[in-house]
Amino acid sequence: MNEKDAFFQQYHAILQQNNITPSGEIDLAGRFFHLLLEANQRVNLTGYRSLEDMVDFNLLDAIAFLRHAEPPNGASLIDVGAGGGLPGVPIACLRPDLRVTMIDSIAKKIAFIQSACEELELSNVTAEAARAEEYVRLPGKRASFDVAFARGLSSLGASMEYCAPLVKTGGQVILLRGAEEMLSEEADRFQKTLGCRFDRAERYVLPRRDKPFCVVFYQKIAAGDRKFPRMPVQIKTRPL
Repeated sequence: MNEKDAFFQQYHAILQQNNITPSGEIDLAGRFFHLLLEANQRVNLTGYRSLEDMVDFNLLDAIAFLRHAEPPNGASLIDVGAGGGLPGVPIACLRPDLRVTMIDSIAKKIAFIQSACEELELSNVTAEAARAEEYVRLPGKRASFDVAFARGLSSLGASMEYCAPLVKTGGQVILLRGAEEMLSEEADRFQKTLGCRFDRAERYVLPRRDKPFCVVFYQKIAAGDRKFPRMPVQIKTRPL
């Protein structure tokens, strides 16, 4: 048995442990994990080092995101702070009808995503090396996506400030965060500044984690102030 066959034998065993039925889309995500783990031995792309990590903390995250978000067919999504492609590329693998844009300020991570998606013939992914506060000011980017999402990007306020200006009125900002935040108590926090109203938070659990996580939804109900997002130093020193 060669290395790749052994990898997929292990992958399918871990899927079975998590009650996940293999499919073409699930196997495509597995091929991405194989490429990422190989590349991560040469270049630091992610802190997730094992196949178990890829399934338990990334594939299951992508499944939870899609189960709760239910983006409509053909929706445009942007992953803000894409890192090494997690969980944005698995989301694109599982839903090939979605159009997924991924941005990150670290060029080597974007270069890997571009190379991996080309090898996987994953045509519904676009990856660009850019900072969110600069990307949104490029022609046609502000208020151009149905959904902006981020995982572990920054504080709640900073994540909202980077994501919300990219979303169309009527769209959503979706954040994957720890479930301990008292989000419902801040329902109107971003309404005047970013045009976003808290909708709901859906909890879920991941294997080998001692606390739950949540998918947090904000509805974009108005355009918001065009001065946002501000520069990172302003976001840090004067948070929303």
